[in-house]
Amino acid sequence: MKHIDANTIASVAQMIRDMCGDDLDDMTLLDTLDGEIDTGDLLDALIADERAAEAMQKAIADQMKGMAERKERFARRQAASRSAMMRVMEAAGVRKAERPRATISLAVGRTKVDITDLETVPTQLCQMKKQPDRTAIKKALEAGETVPGAELVTGGDTLTVRAS
Repeated sequence: MKHIDANTIASVAQMIRDMCGDDLDDMTLLDTLDGEIDTGDLLDALIADERAAEAMQKAIADQMKGMAERKERFARRQAASRSAMMRVMEAAGVRKAERPRATISLAVGRTKVDITDLETVPTQLCQMKKQPDRTAIKKALEAGETVPGAELVTGGDTLTVRAS
């Protein structure tokens, strides 16, 4: 397949429109472009590439799920080993053990804060996260209200690929 850039496609498409007038539908234009500069082959190759990329994403996601499950199993195994080491050290009444593969030691627990009732903690001792309610803002803007710091914008065009 030869290299075709977007400018070439646009200029050839415009020439075809100029010759055929405004009656030209998309299918006829694409068919004519395909005859002139192989846009059909280009689109077919791009569709195949897009489908392959989607298949790879799905395959990788499946592998990642399996690896995440495996990671979780090893995390549980590590936690169980650490718990068992701690029980052995406590049962033996020792705080430090030097072994060929590692030195393990029991440390005194650190003081930490445990929140027992979040609603009764004074607000000056809380961090508040400001997060805009995009749904409410959109509704207000669509109703003609002014919302400082927000505006309605139309996103770029999107492409839909339906493949069997």
